[in-house]
Amino acid sequence: MINLTSRGVANGEGDKSSTIKKKLKLGPISLNFVTIIIVALITLFYLAQTQVGTTKKNQIRDLDQRREELDREIEALEVEVAQVNSIKSLKADVESLNMVPTETIDYLVEE
Repeated sequence: MINLTSRGVANGEGDKSSTIKKKLKLGPISLNFVTIIIVALITLFYLAQTQVGTTKKNQIRDLDQRREELDREIEALEVEVAQVNSIKSLKADVESLNMVPTETIDYLVEE
């Protein structure tokens, strides 16, 4: 219960004839309206959280795809490095053994 006097003092002092007594009453229509607003706010909050979660999920998926692409690229580059190093090591071995290119190839045949 709210007590207000004509001077705006809510301490209960003052002329009794000028005191306004007011009770806050919620009827069935007001209660339905408040309930609908609360349900709508909860629904909006839920939708906002779902949208944020979906956005984060999409970002994570995109980053995972990018990481997989980079892993495949790294693997291909490692294979290429291994091939280049293999050719360089073969050429170095050929030079260290004093080998020379041949004009013709002679095969040994068992009889």
